[in-house]
Amino acid sequence: MGQEKGGGLSGVSEQSLTKKNRFKAVKRGVFVVFIAIVAWKVLSQDQIFPFQNLNLSVSDKAVAAEIKTQLKPYLGTNLVGLELDSLYRKLKTIPNLKNLKLKKSYPKTLSVWAESYDEVGIEYKEGKLWTVNENGENLRELSPQKKAEEKSDQKVEQKAEIKVEKSSLPLLSGLTKSKDRRSVCKFLSELRHELEKKGSGIKFEDISEVSWASLQGLQIKLEPLSLSIELGFSDFLKNFRRAEKSFRYLAKKSLQPQSIDATYNRRVVVRFASKLKNSSNRLNLK
Repeated sequence: MGQEKGGGLSGVSEQSLTKKNRFKAVKRGVFVVFIAIVAWKVLSQDQIFPFQNLNLSVSDKAVAAEIKTQLKPYLGTNLVGLELDSLYRKLKTIPNLKNLKLKKSYPKTLSVWAESYDEVGIEYKEGKLWTVNENGENLRELSPQKKAEEKSDQKVEQKAEIKVEKSSLPLLSGLTKSKDRRSVCKFLSELRHELEKKGSGIKFEDISEVSWASLQGLQIKLEPLSLSIELGFSDFLKNFRRAEKSFRYLAKKSLQPQSIDATYNRRVVVRFASKLKNSSNRLNLK
């Protein structure tokens, strides 16, 4: 009997200790939550960590200006309370914004890294000239250049010319179907980066016109070189590399082609304005 009673008292004692430990744990938890709330209230005061500096890294001037406009209302507010997720969703609505990264740098700086879609060409639309990005989207209207003319009464008048602002982008034509448009614009973006990185004989600025025809596919014209390159309906970058390789080979031979057809699988057809010596005006290169 004594053992049974002793066992019962021991069980009661253990239960009592368990309840006390739970109570202490609850008290500690409540205390931690209370401290956290107080700390948050203190840190949420605008005077503690005010958002005063914007560290902005983006190459597109239009995107940079829009980011500054969107963030202007937040200047002076508390950096701790600035929710990056909601701010990210808001900034991602900016046209032509491709990638975005936000980071808080205490005590008062917000860093923003942004990447925009490449501008790859220009096209006429509804009587106006627009830039086009790598997604095939129209971005901005090219504004007319303005020329100041001084009159006899020394007054200066701003007069718009027909000539539009200078652009190094090629003129796009025939890209009416969305699928063809996106694939061509994506190719132009890849080509632009490749040519800038490689620094080869052909520059992206040399491309004056990019046209699409239902029977011929893609054709690009390089005005300074008086050269046209036919790239077909697919594998544009691969075909361009083959055409460029042929162009470099001919340059070493001091030969100036008029057109290069890279639409064939195993050969490149080169045409010349005049007949080659002891040959025709057509040359097949493998």
